Amino acid sequence: MLSACILNEPPCGDEVCVSRVEISHARAVSVPYDIVVNVGEFTYSARCNDPDALETTKNSQAFTCQRGGLGFTLEAEHLVTAYFLTVNMQAVNGDDELPQHVTVDLTVAEHLQPNGPNCDPTCYSRTGVVHEL
Repeated sequence: MLSACILNEPPCGDEVCVSRVEISHARAVSVPYDIVVNVGEFTYSARCNDPDALETTKNSQAFTCQRGGLGFTLEAEHLVTAYFLTVNMQAVNGDDELPQHVTVDLTVAEHLQPNGPNCDPTCYSRTGVVHEL
């Protein structure tokens, strides 16, 4: 027999959501740089701080460089299970030292359940900091 509580719950909707990771740099990176981010089996490559470069136009739509070299944002469904990521950065001029093989732990900033608390999907907004800068 179903309980009255279950019978009174509204039906689940069909809203979708995408999980998001927002990474801050401990200090701003002022030079143009290439970045490779690994999240599980997924790899994202981007050119940041170089808006006129051809390489910048090839950045993934899921990847956004923050203005002023302050970090980056990723948005993708698979990020729902992301607890850490690795970052490799290389200055385009080759002179400036930037972090290589850095692991960034992610903290849940908020979670979103657009179809209600007992309905899928659940998406997360996570944050982290590249302290090695």
